[in-house]
Amino acid sequence: MSDGAEVHHQHRDVTGGWLRPSVFCAMDGLVSNFALIAGVAGGTTNTRVIALGGVAGLAAGALSMAGGEYVSVAGQRELAQAEIAVERRELHRHPDDAVAAGVTFGVGSLIGAAGL
Repeated sequence: MSDGAEVHHQHRDVTGGWLRPSVFCAMDGLVSNFALIAGVAGGTTNTRVIALGGVAGLAAGALSMAGGEYVSVAGQRELAQAEIAVERRELHRHPDDAVAAGVTFGVGSLIGAAGL
């Protein structure tokens, strides 16, 4: 510790997950497209029109979800970069604390790996 005082700072969880949004998007896309096809089929019996409506809904849904995912990932990336900047500032302000934290983490990892 550089000045004898213990320094604490917290980081937000920026990892995110991929399974939950993937399942949600797949289910949302299936339900939405089914509802669209059912609506078109309720208005006409022409199978080409029904198929065209389904394909158009599929394309629109895919583009919409791709755009939403891009915005989500871009926001997550910005958040991760902000957290890295916080850590860099803390490392610059308290380099001795960084060494102590690294040693503590390394020793803890070795003890955990040894099963002690």
